[in-house]
Amino acid sequence: MLLLYFQADVVKIGILHDQIVRLLRKLMSKFVKVAVISKMKMITNVKYTDRCNQHDDDLLAVGTTARTFTAEMEDDNSSYPRIYFSGTYSNLIS
Repeated sequence: MLLLYFQADVVKIGILHDQIVRLLRKLMSKFVKVAVISKMKMITNVKYTDRCNQHDDDLLAVGTTARTFTAEMEDDNSSYPRIYFSGTYSNLIS
């Protein structure tokens, strides 16, 4: 529906930036604590790689496939979920 909103005869580029920032904040909130995101005026200044700013692994909003995969890997190596999620964080906004 939002895409159709921008497909109009009226120029709406000014609104696009705000919508992109809102979407990025929503995505980032799946991995980073909301309190940390809220403190930052510029979303690009959020230190998302800092472990103390991240959600605990068991609180991450990941799909069932990723959750199952990490649970299976944890049986073989108890530190695997941390390794897996650390890789996810490093690729989140790079």
